[in-house]
Amino acid sequence: MAKPAPDVEILTFNLSGAVLAARPYCNNEHYWQVYFDTNRLIRDTFAHARFPVPEQHYTVRGAEDLRLAKTA
Repeated sequence: MAKPAPDVEILTFNLSGAVLAARPYCNNEHYWQVYFDTNRLIRDTFAHARFPVPEQHYTVRGAEDLRLAKTA
């Protein structure tokens, strides 16, 4: 019996880019190994292709900053 090919689809888009769904098929007893191997392969492939990693930038303001903002 032929094994089905994995499904790879775009679920949605967000500020970081496309959100992919990768669904490889396997026997239930191999699920977790396939799950982790798939994620590792995706990470390694994207790193090799030099896809940018999303970053979040935060500004931490203290009480003095809040006082200055209220007087401005």
